[in-house]
Amino acid sequence: MQYANSLIGRQLKTLWKAVGQLTALLWFPEIADLQQYLADIDVAVANVLDTFAEIDPTKIIQKIKLHLLTHLHKDILRFGPLVGMCTEGYECYNAVFRMCSVLSNHLAPSRDIALQLADQEALKHRLTGGWWPSADHDWTRAGSRVRDFLYSHSVLQRILGWTPEEQLIPGSFKLQPLKPGMHTHDPMRLDQTAAVHALNYSSFDPALPCIKCRYCIAASEDKCLVGAWVFSKSPLDNAMVASRIINILAHDSQVAYVVIDIFEVASTRHARYDMPYLVHHHDEASSMIVCTKDIKFTFNVQHDCMFAQYMGSGRRAHRRTKHFEIAKMLRDSQETKRAARKAANDAKKATAVSIVEEGLDEFSSRKRRREDAPE
Repeated sequence: MQYANSLIGRQLKTLWKAVGQLTALLWFPEIADLQQYLADIDVAVANVLDTFAEIDPTKIIQKIKLHLLTHLHKDILRFGPLVGMCTEGYECYNAVFRMCSVLSNHLAPSRDIALQLADQEALKHRLTGGWWPSADHDWTRAGSRVRDFLYSHSVLQRILGWTPEEQLIPGSFKLQPLKPGMHTHDPMRLDQTAAVHALNYSSFDPALPCIKCRYCIAASEDKCLVGAWVFSKSPLDNAMVASRIINILAHDSQVAYVVIDIFEVASTRHARYDMPYLVHHHDEASSMIVCTKDIKFTFNVQHDCMFAQYMGSGRRAHRRTKHFEIAKMLRDSQETKRAARKAANDAKKATAVSIVEEGLDEFSSRKRRREDAPE
């Protein structure tokens, strides 16, 4: 019953197209023609609400987010493009509320969460050297050993949110961790990597030694892992290009290069979702080598299963099979332990019975000897 009253696949596809049209309009950093833009927003919002009305009208009443869509026109007039507005940033705090109510009986969750948060703040106040009035109205605080405990335990610092911010330097990078048993990284030649297919490969020395990196830092201080989608500056014409990171290669401790797979926004929208999508130029894959300092920021791209004709990899079934195997092993282990305990208990019972029988036999023999003895 977890997904009771939820939407089915056909309904989601219909909604996805309507929401895709609205999302494409909202993702505008600048508005050239305000009146035309607002008219398009009103039509897109009406399409989303009409789609919900056809599928399940009660959601328009129950979901406050659908009601907020009707205020987009006024919000744009007041705040400008909505793509730069931070919305629902505090929803990530829901995990904290949920953890605070784990040990609650859920009869008064708001009270239990408030008390738990108050206890946490009181503990933080004591550990960080805060003062409080004692019973005799004197101000006191925790002892030096209690205060020093926080300085020597990084886990407690992280729980209390008292950790130094990580210094992210744009253009910096981090090498991949060493494999077990290795003490130094094994460099490779540039012509042994995916960089050989780059458009500007001829500008580099094929014998250039390089080491694979785990991530690099973009100009926006985003951590860019291998496989991340990024906007970067092209070294050929200094234009901004949408790309996907193939490799991050460090030449030395100061210089690293990023091999990117170049994409461009298609001239038409997606046939099903009516959203902008990325394609290779003339349907031909092309890559480029850029410096880490030319990586600007990351962005989110969803996989197009319909265009790629994705039929599933079977990984889910493999995991399910593995899960069943593990469950069977656990059941067999429990049965073995249960049989061992039963055998041990039976042995104890048999020992106890034999002891009692021996005692009864001894008692009977003594009794007979007493009866047979002359008076």
